[in-house]
Amino acid sequence: MKEILDLSCGTYGCGYLHDLEYKRTSAFRKGTGISSMRRSLNMQYLFPSPVDKVSRGPYPIVMFVSGGAWRTPQVHFRIPFLVPLARRGFLVAMPDYRGCELFSYKDAVSDVRSAVRYMRTHAAEYEGDPSRIFLMGESAGAHLSLLAAYGDGKFDDENDDRNVSAQVSGVIELYGPTDCAGEVERHACDEELDEGALASVCTRLAECKDRSKLPDLLKAISPVSYIEKDAALPPVFIAHGEEDKLVPIWHAETLYDALTAAAIPAEYCRLQHAGHGNWRFYEDEMMDRYAAFIRETI
Repeated sequence: MKEILDLSCGTYGCGYLHDLEYKRTSAFRKGTGISSMRRSLNMQYLFPSPVDKVSRGPYPIVMFVSGGAWRTPQVHFRIPFLVPLARRGFLVAMPDYRGCELFSYKDAVSDVRSAVRYMRTHAAEYEGDPSRIFLMGESAGAHLSLLAAYGDGKFDDENDDRNVSAQVSGVIELYGPTDCAGEVERHACDEELDEGALASVCTRLAECKDRSKLPDLLKAISPVSYIEKDAALPPVFIAHGEEDKLVPIWHAETLYDALTAAAIPAEYCRLQHAGHGNWRFYEDEMMDRYAAFIRETI
């Protein structure tokens, strides 16, 4: 049997560059006595590959911050899920960050901001647009992304070049914790909480040695506490599943209410029948919504 096929695909294919260093930092936390040892933090890249071989860059940049319960992030796990985003004409960069097994949440946030600065400086090497950088985070990565975007210089790495901006054009927040203080308060009367429960994890993240200071420390790690009316904060696209058992959906509702009250542009998709990290967040319809949010914002 002989066939002649005219196979049309999208405007873009997708290419992949892997494990490129964006930052060299300490291998162990300060105060351990071996903080002089260094380690590399790498970035994974998915880039649009024009089908007609004609470059259409520079492309808007989406920096995807993976989840993983604030431990070493599951960067490679999400690569297949994000190919459709690159095929929609976006340069997708996925940075490693230091997990909280050995480091503080502040170190992880500072790594995200360092990655933004790296992309702003090196965007042209990957046909990216340094003036159009978006953060997109899932779960713990969404929490870190919001802190990186809204916490400003509070989370900067002291070794970063502060002359390079770490500001972003917008944030896509997927099923992340937004009010750690509220989460712990809701479970204040629970005598025993599972070690993996979100309230317990938030308390550990706060690294509180003096219980009287816990409310302030929890507020410091809560993205909603950085939202103020008329503040120059980037817009946010929120997506959360109604059946999320790990991060209750009220976190998304609280974030959306705070943003709208502060007159900061926000979109919110509440997904029926979706749990935490469900594949529905990476379906074509949602990818189209993420792409539309980015293009409308810029």
